[in-house]
Amino acid sequence: MKTFKAIFISIVISSSTLVNSLFAEEKELETISELIGWFSNSIYVMAEKDGGSSEKWNALEVETLSKLNTIIAKNPSSLTLTDEKQRTPLHQASSSGYVFMLSALLSHEKIRDKIDAKDAQGLTAYDHALLASRLSLFACNPEAMKNPFALIPILVTMPYYKGQNTYPMTLQVLAKHVSSTDETRAKEHWLKTCVNAKSDTLKAVKHSQNLQKDLIRLGQKSFFDSQWEDQKKSIMDLSKLLAKNNEKLELEFRQSFTEEWIKKVEKDMIIEKEWIEKLWP
Repeated sequence: MKTFKAIFISIVISSSTLVNSLFAEEKELETISELIGWFSNSIYVMAEKDGGSSEKWNALEVETLSKLNTIIAKNPSSLTLTDEKQRTPLHQASSSGYVFMLSALLSHEKIRDKIDAKDAQGLTAYDHALLASRLSLFACNPEAMKNPFALIPILVTMPYYKGQNTYPMTLQVLAKHVSSTDETRAKEHWLKTCVNAKSDTLKAVKHSQNLQKDLIRLGQKSFFDSQWEDQKKSIMDLSKLLAKNNEKLELEFRQSFTEEWIKKVEKDMIIEKEWIEKLWP
């Protein structure tokens, strides 16, 4: 039985040709929103190729800041330009955890004047930083783990978020400028939006005293729990398959082989858990 780590690696390798072709040609960036998307894609491509490193991430951040200055010089209005969700570049950078970009944006008075601006969902940039969406997605919506288009990009780029300590730093940077660091609004939004979350996850969020930290931890836990449940389901599916052909064999399987297999799976999942903990911030 393959562990998720092995399956994940094989999926990433098989996707390399597609990813490289998608970003082989680079168009001129005209808005900060496009730049944020470009940086996100660049982190993914770098991670897919060689995993990335502090040196490479730092160099990419420097390049991104250079592009940011060029965009602002050509189009100053892009600093407060909103997208279809009424999110400014500050909202977007906070949601993505791009702390290096936040520092640059907040050097502009136009940005600082609208630090508490709310998007279409009624959330500020600080709220988005609290929600740490890229690291807490699986806590909010466990079903996302079944979608490779959501799963793979998040897992592949996880080392960047851990290595650069992105989300905790976003709160520190924003806290110096926002009028309030209260977590109530972000928490209420999460509880209202994440209706597919497990009951114990909802309870943990409801009683959280450190929302960002708890959501990141719950995202990790939800991911691991899903892998464990999938392994146990595989065992039971085999048991049911045997029962269709031979009831006696199925009974013997449950009494002996199932127990041995579960012990083996438990050992595999200990290794899996260690891998996930090393991967997650």
